[in-house]
Amino acid sequence: NDSDLTIQTFYKESNNIYNRSLFKLWDVFNLTPLYTIVVYTGMFYHLGTTSEYLQLITYQSDSKYDSKIYKLYNKHKLSNKINSISTLTSDTTITNSLLYSNTSTNCSSSSYIEFSCLSGEYIIGHNSYTSHVDSYHGKDLIVNDNIMIQQVHLSTDIIVFITLSVYDDIKLSFTHKNSTICGASWKHLFEISQSTVSDIWPDITDSTDQCIWNAKLFPAKSTNEPFTLTFTWLQHLTNLSYPLTNEYIVAITDWIKSDRLSLLDILNRSNAGLMYEWRLYLVYFLSTPQLSYYLTISDIDSYNKMYIDVIKCVDMIINIVNVDKNEALAVVYCLL
Repeated sequence: NDSDLTIQTFYKESNNIYNRSLFKLWDVFNLTPLYTIVVYTGMFYHLGTTSEYLQLITYQSDSKYDSKIYKLYNKHKLSNKINSISTLTSDTTITNSLLYSNTSTNCSSSSYIEFSCLSGEYIIGHNSYTSHVDSYHGKDLIVNDNIMIQQVHLSTDIIVFITLSVYDDIKLSFTHKNSTICGASWKHLFEISQSTVSDIWPDITDSTDQCIWNAKLFPAKSTNEPFTLTFTWLQHLTNLSYPLTNEYIVAITDWIKSDRLSLLDILNRSNAGLMYEWRLYLVYFLSTPQLSYYLTISDIDSYNKMYIDVIKCVDMIINIVNVDKNEALAVVYCLL
């Protein structure tokens, strides 16, 4: 009840850093008028999980938002392909992405792909989420049913792949009966990988604090390093049993030995600027009439060449003229 909230009651419990931080925020914002603008006939949804987000954006008929979304989609004739070029015939939801293949590919209509460049014999499973995968790692990419894969830049030459089930609860203690990793039990992960709790949480000993959020699960890789099963093998966990094939033995052995990061590590080390640049490049390329011409010549290889050429041009303009990267990119875009 807002009428009961006073600065005294708010500050009463300020005996730790968290509450002192809140007090400072209160001091800054409590006299600031805040307003909400809602588009007429628009709707606001709070999406607390990846699965809820998928249900909304792919308009799944079993979604709890079903009736309202149906009206929204039909009234406004919403498209499921936004600023994207794709050779797919399926109803996969795609935004700001380039999907190309000379072969038959399997892409589920209830999956979502954003800011990615996929080619070759890629397979995108049912109810899956693919995000920010570039043209090098997007060749022949496999994303299983109910799996989320996101490529994150840590620096210009180091990346990491977050691989989880869209139903995993990242804040639930691994000891909880409902806790899963890529849809499998933690016991199964330990058995298959021959790893221990201390391997996954080397710095955390309290089991109530040990969860996906701080679990060391995701290996970092150099952008020049080959993209192998080591970086996404977790998505196959529910289907694995002994005896393992040699391919998985090698992948899991390399995974155990690798420098693995947690979601918390990735949050602290991720380079938002590089992620934004990748988005910006894609948006410009997909808006460029010349792109269709490049694709008709020699498909995805021409796109990769143009991507590299544009980066070189941008760097050259920055070195010659005193402009920032966005301005330089705009110049190159106009020349295209």
